[in-house]
Amino acid sequence: MAVKNTTRTSPKNNRKNHPKNNLKNNRKNTQYAAPGAPDPLLDLTGATAEALRGVRDARRERAGRSGRPRFAGGWQLLLALTAFVLVAAGVLHTAPGAGRAVGAPASAATALALTTGTGALLTAAAMWLATWLGPVLLSSHEVTWLLPLPGDRGRMLRPRLLAGLGVAAATGAVGAVPLAAAAQAALGAAEPAAVLVDVPATVAGALLAAALGVLTQARPARCRTLRTAAALVAALGAVTAATSASFPLLGSVLAWSGPWGWTGRAVADAARGDLLPAALLTTAVVGSAAALLARAFRLLGELPAAELAARAQHGSRAGQGAVLLDVRGIALVAQSVARAGRGRARFRLPLPAGHPRLVLLWRDALALLRRPARIAAAVVCQAAGVLLLHLMQQWGQAPDHPSVSAPQAALFGWILVLPLYLAACALTEGARQDTDNLTRTRLLPFAPHTVALGHFVVPTAALCLLGPAVSWATCLLTGLPASAWHLWALVSAIGAPAAVGAALMTAYRGAMRYDLMFLSPDWYAVLPFLIWYAAPTLMCTAVAAPLLWQSVVSPHAALTGAVVQLAIASGLALALSAWRVRAQARAMSGTTPAG
Repeated sequence: MAVKNTTRTSPKNNRKNHPKNNLKNNRKNTQYAAPGAPDPLLDLTGATAEALRGVRDARRERAGRSGRPRFAGGWQLLLALTAFVLVAAGVLHTAPGAGRAVGAPASAATALALTTGTGALLTAAAMWLATWLGPVLLSSHEVTWLLPLPGDRGRMLRPRLLAGLGVAAATGAVGAVPLAAAAQAALGAAEPAAVLVDVPATVAGALLAAALGVLTQARPARCRTLRTAAALVAALGAVTAATSASFPLLGSVLAWSGPWGWTGRAVADAARGDLLPAALLTTAVVGSAAALLARAFRLLGELPAAELAARAQHGSRAGQGAVLLDVRGIALVAQSVARAGRGRARFRLPLPAGHPRLVLLWRDALALLRRPARIAAAVVCQAAGVLLLHLMQQWGQAPDHPSVSAPQAALFGWILVLPLYLAACALTEGARQDTDNLTRTRLLPFAPHTVALGHFVVPTAALCLLGPAVSWATCLLTGLPASAWHLWALVSAIGAPAAVGAALMTAYRGAMRYDLMFLSPDWYAVLPFLIWYAAPTLMCTAVAAPLLWQSVVSPHAALTGAVVQLAIASGLALALSAWRVRAQARAMSGTTPAG
């Protein structure tokens, strides 16, 4: 008689040890490996040199067949460098005046906290990007042709690492501009000699992040740890920068917590004219980056082929999304990278037992709770909106601020409304998932336009709750006056339907309309495409910008009429966006032609 096995095993272990999964993992690890051990009589140095020579010859031949001028790349680099220098000089020139317009000069502790927090944010962004794409980024052709060749893989990958470090250094040089501008704006004065310290410090910080990226490529199991560390550094930097006026002590703590704080401390000291301590801190950052880079070069030969292939695929998709202005495509790549190595989502919500349409709300709530980063992004956008509104109000009340024309006022209004729109976009994750994969809604007993209209409820309710709560907490932590969070809470609550409608119009608009750029051969042919691309944000701006801009130019005027106008405009925008989303959803499902 057979005895039934009652031993309980973990489903995770069952999936992990299943023969099919083991076979899949082995295929993934050996797909790009060399076909067997190399011949012991083979000269690996000569084979490596021959492979690299073949790569250079192939690139040279391809460049010759492209028909491009010989020095086209050099001219493009020169033009980009010239544009960067001009923009950087303009930003650094206007930073002290802008700081004085909003209340500078601040105390030395406040300036240190603001600069250190900004530097930590830039370093965290570089760390996250290094763990996402990685400094050693190959093309798909190099993965399939170069990696299986016998030879010294470290020497083969060295040119790609040097190219990645060059990109990291350029990114660090670009990051030096906002960091130095933040320090000069906080102090209300310019220090030209500080640039000699700012650029090396930020470049060294970017190279340090790139070296950490190589370490995670060689040890993929540590990638999640570095991402968690980058998230913590970003959170500390954001809190320190936001509370620089009320809790400046956080700046001193963060300044000595590690290389991510040393960079901001060096820039703050250089902006005050203390070049000696700034140089010492810059030397410490450079030394840390050099030590990690030496370790990274030694680990080049140990980079797994499967990891290089995955990074190549992610880099190709992200580059394509950047060229085609497909922000959602880039977000999907980032989500796939973040989910690498994780199991299935464990968070569960019980199905609602009431009306069948409650399933639509349950799906949206579950999509948000399974993506806590989207909720965190909405919180950050709301806090940034409160701080931006306060800074604009201080600038508007300054006695010596320049006059603003009507186009400039429209641009400033668009900038003020942008955080609200981005928060709404972050909360419409359920709609994004439905438009990314249309098969998710085909088994539901609802029409496509019914599902689309159901996406209005949960994001609108979440935005109405997050707006007042986040604005109140932001003003409490930063010491801002109560009028700042009162106004933003009002705009968030009343303008939430319009903002969510604009976000859903973006989610359901379908493929990018690049055909709009071919209506005319002239340079202004791009304008119809830009208008189509920015139409949802323009609708949201038309709703909320008048009230926000009135609070900037006339802070003591009665806002009753503007609030009534906001409520009416929000209702009209809700009706328009619902009609448009309904039509777009039916067009995407194929029930009606696109209108």
